[in-house]
Amino acid sequence: MRRKNGVRAIMVGLALVLLLTGCWNRRELNALSVVLAMGIDKVGEQYVVTLQIVDPTQMSQNRVAERSPVVTFTQRSATIFEALRRVTTKASRRMYVAHLRLLVFNEKAAREGINDIVDFVARDHEFRPDFYIAIAKGSTAQDLLELTTPTEVLPAMELYKSLKVSQRAWAPTAAVNIIDFLQKITKTGV
Repeated sequence: MRRKNGVRAIMVGLALVLLLTGCWNRRELNALSVVLAMGIDKVGEQYVVTLQIVDPTQMSQNRVAERSPVVTFTQRSATIFEALRRVTTKASRRMYVAHLRLLVFNEKAAREGINDIVDFVARDHEFRPDFYIAIAKGSTAQDLLELTTPTEVLPAMELYKSLKVSQRAWAPTAAVNIIDFLQKITKTGV
């Protein structure tokens, strides 16, 4: 009798497992905008957030580029979170930040402190911790993200790769990702 109940329990368990699917939190690619770079400028008491997004219609290999392969969206708000959400009023797709390669701050934001911003980004479940942090010296993060580059199709990837290469080739340049940054600001004497 016990064996019969055990087999029955296993069968019911297997039947329930078949009802489970992996699509409960799916996101369709045509409903997302892939963010490659994010710039944060401090203007007065507000933040100006600039997002550099891939334009998938311009990335096709069989197509002659009619315009830039990236689009930038800028939004001004009192908090980073609010600015990221407000961008959706300008873009038709939801911002997908898991492929972020570069986070850029202007000098004013860096001097006033970026710990709270980095804390927000590090704790948000959508951000992966493999992007670099940079400071736009003598310029705004928005201006830096709106540049076009001659050697790379995606300007954010050009900046990301040049940070990696220059770190290996020239010691004064350091490519710092968010994990390295968080470790350095929590240690005493660094």
